[in-house]
Amino acid sequence: MRTLRTLIFIVVTLAVLAVVLVPLTIAVAHVVPGSPAIVTGPAPDVPGQPAPSFAP
Repeated sequence: MRTLRTLIFIVVTLAVLAVVLVPLTIAVAHVVPGSPAIVTGPAPDVPGQPAPSFAP
């Protein structure tokens, strides 16, 4: 039963980390310029990058 308890502990720890880190990463992406933005909106125009497919 020790293995099961360890497995549950790992899963819970990873879940807590995900819940904490995902909003934090999104917030940092909004604040820090040049960081990979994890947003669903239109991306800013970057020279040398292909235009997003949803652009007119």
